[in-house]
Amino acid sequence: MFATAGTSQRSVANHPNKVTARAFQPEKFGAITVWPLRVMHDAAEPTGFMLELPDGSRTTLLTDLGSFTEELMPYLQASDLIILESNYDEHMLLTGPYPRYLQERVRSNKGHLANSDSGTALVQTLAKDNRNPVIRLAHVSEHNNMHPLAEQTVREKLATEDMRFDVRALPRTKPFAPWFSTRSEAVIAFAPVETLPRRGQLTLDL
Repeated sequence: MFATAGTSQRSVANHPNKVTARAFQPEKFGAITVWPLRVMHDAAEPTGFMLELPDGSRTTLLTDLGSFTEELMPYLQASDLIILESNYDEHMLLTGPYPRYLQERVRSNKGHLANSDSGTALVQTLAKDNRNPVIRLAHVSEHNNMHPLAEQTVREKLATEDMRFDVRALPRTKPFAPWFSTRSEAVIAFAPVETLPRRGQLTLDL
């Protein structure tokens, strides 16, 4: 089991081969290096992950987060595949079946990312980068979102900076087409976040 101390303490599992995950500290499992990434969510020490694969390609998975912080940017910028939460549409949430307290929980900075905020995070992270990552939108709400709406909103945000990435929303209950790395250029060494200039937090108010 690979989990943060907070998650381990809240888990009912008592796995004999437990490895403690520490934010922004990589662990190697065979040929794959896993970077736990601290995220903002109302859970016990939650994380996203960046995986460095044997061919040098990288994929970052960020779901269950209510705000996007600058410390996550280098990992998205280094990734060939980005799986980012696009949980809800603001209008659908406010006019949908959720009671007010649950709406506020979803919209809080420790809740979930709206479609528009997912798009904004991608624009602010990738606008000055010459990479062409594949974007997959995840954790699309059954009640407060629609897959075409999530895709359209994020694509429109990206289009404001003339960014035309492959953006598609992942289905909730069935597998999606597999992603295959097409990396052919030399692998660029990834700099741990500790070696980067310290920057403030970018918070997307939901």
